[in-house]
Formats: sequence, structure tokens, C-alpha cells
Amino acid sequence: MKGSCDYAARRGSDLEPYGVYFLRLLDIPTKGTLLVENVPELGKKDINKIDPVSIEDTYVYPAIRGADISRWIVTPRFCVVVANKSTRKEQVPSEDALRRTSPKTFAYFSQFRNVLLHRGSNIALALAEKTSFFAAFGVGIYTFAPVKVVWQRMASTMKAAVVTDTNDLLPGKVALPTATTSFIPFLSDELEEAYYVCALLNSSPAVSFFKSYSSAGRGFGSPSLINQLRLPRFDSVGVEGHTLASLAKKCHEVSSTGGSTDTAEKELDDVARTIWSLSKGEMETIWESLAK
Repeated sequence: MKGSCDYAARRGSDLEPYGVYFLRLLDIPTKGTLLVENVPELGKKDINKIDPVSIEDTYVYPAIRGADISRWIVTPRFCVVVANKSTRKEQVPSEDALRRTSPKTFAYFSQFRNVLLHRGSNIALALAEKTSFFAAFGVGIYTFAPVKVVWQRMASTMKAAVVTDTNDLLPGKVALPTATTSFIPFLSDELEEAYYVCALLNSSPAVSFFKSYSSAGRGFGSPSLINQLRLPRFDSVGVEGHTLASLAKKCHEVSSTGGSTDTAEKELDDVARTIWSLSKGEMETIWESLAK
């Protein structure tokens, strides 16, 4: 199973301080407007809790934390407000531009100007000083990919899921992975490929393989974890790739209703073992080791 990985993983965005960028959605009073409050209790930095405020929905997205990811399921509980699409200067709105196009969002950020200009991270601080004080660090065009395979970056085992803009928090808005996650981005027409990748990452052979490479804890699910795994491109594996994608989609659907995925996962494992040329005996050994 060791070999070349044909996919590149990313780390979720470092949206510090949490008390500024993370929001609790309270209401959607009118189309295009959200009633929110900041959630400083999520972070360690001492930031004031402000009264609920109305802002435009333009730059607000569902947030994906490690705690929001289960096997086959992603359930965002908070939002994040991120005005820049990357850390490139041309992708960061100027203060005048944000004030003109999204005045309520600008007013929200302005309450925390001093906090954002005194961040603990020198890199994030340099970005804010070079561009706009509200610029978020650790975001790129890939962060806003319409389809992603995400997993917990700090865990004891692989728990991956496919995420799209279908969510209960802000339907139609792309969900953004944050620092306690790792992810692989995909285009909107690559949804089947994303299901295929998720199927292999969640398969018993891959879970066993990852545990042999990384200890449980803060670094278990780092993006580099998948670099050791021979993970071939979807279009190179033929009919097995489509079968895996179909089974992974079924696992997502069943999990969302609280059903059991045991049967589908057994089928998935049996197809996955052919990708890595594992015998049925080796598969039995893997199942036994994971059951301990």
C-alpha cells in the first residue's frame, strides 16, 4: 500500500483569533443579512463578547472544525467571516472596498481592529499590516473549493467525509475547513471522484495503514499523512473507482439518517483491497487488528 499519492492535502485555515472570525448564527432576518454574535469562548485569547449584530452574508461561511467531522458526516455548528479569498494582496479587499460593498461587515471587523493588529502570529500580523487589518491567514483559492474531502487533523483514527454546499447552517454556501482539519479540494464536477477518495481513506486497509505511520493525537491526521499511501487517480482505476464512489455516497446517505453502514463498508473494503492487491486473508487480518 505504500507508494505515490496522486492527491495533495491541505491544512485547514488558521482563523485566529477565534473570538473575531468565528460566529454563532442567531437568525436570518432578511435575505442577504445575518444576525450573529462572536464566540470568544471557542478560543484562548481574551476578547470581548459583543452584542448580537447584523452583517451581510457575503463573507460568512459555515465552518468545519475537527469536532464537526464524524465518519461520513460533517455537521457545521458555527460560521466564520472571511473577507479574503487568499493571502495574495489582490485577493484581499481594501478597507475602502469592504466599507463600500459590505458596510456592516466592515463595522463588525472595525470593533476588533486593535485585536487584529496585535495577533500572536507574526506571519498573520505581517499579512494584516501588508494588506488589510481584517485579512485572515491560511486561506487560499483551495479553501473555497465547492467539494472537499475533510478529516480530523487531531484524532486517533481516520474519519473522513465529503462536504459540499449542502448544509443546514447556510445552505448554498461553501463550508470552510479550519485549523483542526485536513482536506483535499475538488471542483464541482469532481464530486464522484471526491466520494472515491473518501471511500479509500475510510477503508479498513487505509485506516490500518495510517495507524502504522502516525500516533494518535495532535499530529495524527496532518496533510502529510496521505503522502505515504499509494492513492491512485480516480480515472486510472476503472470500474472499481465508480463502485467505491457509489458505496461511499451510500454510506454518507445512510449515516445522515442514523442508519448502519456496516454492510456497505464491508463491500467497500472488499473493493478497496483490490486497489492495493490485498488477499482476502490479509483483509481478514486487518479487520481482526482493527477490532481489538
